[in-house]
Amino acid sequence: MIESNKESLAFKEEARRQKEAESAIRTDSRSKGLSFKEGLSVSLNYNLSFSILVFPFHIARAGWSAVVIYFGAVVSTYVTSNFIAEIMNQNPELRSFSSIGMKAVEATLGPEAYFAKNITLSFFRFLQHFELFTYLVLDFLIVEECLVELKVDGSLLLFSALMLFPTILFSLSSRWLSREGVLSTITYEALYALVLITGLRTLSQRDSTYSIPFMPGSVKDFFGSYGGILLMFSGHAVYPSIFSELENKKDAFRIINYTYLSIIFMSVTIGVILILGYGKEEVTDLPTGHLRPGSVQNWIGQLLMMLKTILTHPTVLYPIVSEMSLLLMQTFRSQFGMLLFKKARKEQPVQLSRLESGITSSASVLPEYHSTSIIDINEALPADPNGRSNDNEDSPFIIRVIIGVLVSIMALLAAMVIPSLNYLLSLSGALFAISLNLTLPSLSYLCIMPTKKKPWKRIAAAFLFIGGLVSTTVSLIPVF
Repeated sequence: MIESNKESLAFKEEARRQKEAESAIRTDSRSKGLSFKEGLSVSLNYNLSFSILVFPFHIARAGWSAVVIYFGAVVSTYVTSNFIAEIMNQNPELRSFSSIGMKAVEATLGPEAYFAKNITLSFFRFLQHFELFTYLVLDFLIVEECLVELKVDGSLLLFSALMLFPTILFSLSSRWLSREGVLSTITYEALYALVLITGLRTLSQRDSTYSIPFMPGSVKDFFGSYGGILLMFSGHAVYPSIFSELENKKDAFRIINYTYLSIIFMSVTIGVILILGYGKEEVTDLPTGHLRPGSVQNWIGQLLMMLKTILTHPTVLYPIVSEMSLLLMQTFRSQFGMLLFKKARKEQPVQLSRLESGITSSASVLPEYHSTSIIDINEALPADPNGRSNDNEDSPFIIRVIIGVLVSIMALLAAMVIPSLNYLLSLSGALFAISLNLTLPSLSYLCIMPTKKKPWKRIAAAFLFIGGLVSTTVSLIPVF
């Protein structure tokens, strides 16, 4: 009888595997990972932000010492972004920043450290989602500011919501996001060209020169610019989501290189030209703040800023929607699996008692998504051999829509009480961007990567980890 049960279970297991293999064969090209160009499109859409265009303001506020901060930020964040790519290239099952943190704990304390893994999962997820959430709030505030400049009457935040909410649909698929990212990048380049051309025209017409000191007038200005400059390189929050979707994981390094080259070229040229053209007094913390109010250039600038913000909104929303929807589905499947397990215990007590004794394989009886802890929930779904996730299978369309709408509504409500754009940027840069850009990638690299491999990288990781902790502390000075 026992042998008959074993054969029946083995037959069912083989049939399940055969069904999965047939399903994989039927999967069309839309379920494949992102190509290099698609991944780069998403990366540029997120990283080519307004913080690049306000680099002249940081120079005006912090003096030419901002340039020293800038090149330090370039080197340090470039190294840590490569840490993330290297970790995910070696561990293709990782899908998010929180899964990287869990891997680091597991590598340090062992796979049985459930409490530490739960704490790390919550901490990493909080930092990543809260930083992205502040950018969603920023989207509403930027659109509102643009409408003010355009002298639009009425409830401006409501108008902002009407423009931003439809873009939630683009956050439902990484492939849709890459298509939309092309238009977003083109819009940003048009805005960049407008700011650059007006700066060059002003520079050619003015004979006066401007004197900017090396150091700022106050410590608060220095540290305020410090956090703002680091925000130019805050792509670490979305890199794991992009890299996990790549068809070829090694494309992650190329994406980082092209992204950083684009940021450096744009920020250096715009910083030098606007400072030399307008001087310290006329540049502001808004990309179009130096343009004359009511002018054609200012109108075009506001429209381009709004369009860029609207197109970037789903890119910021995508990691939140992806991870939260996947977590909800895994939780549901895990609870459903527990119910099946309890039912099977009542109907087949003898078989399950032998199962628990190790005679029968648990994989043959237990539901595939059975889970009893948050750690198991996070890793419940069978991972793609290449580390890719199937959006359509892992999380239904309606769940992703509901999560996207709810998160955007919360961002809209938060935008109603935030005192200013500058305050939000300083707070986000100090508390979240630095932790995700420097501290956590360096610490994760130290924990996950082999100790005997490239020791100079481990030394750099330790140095950047300490530097990240110090940076977070000093960046909080202008906030409080």
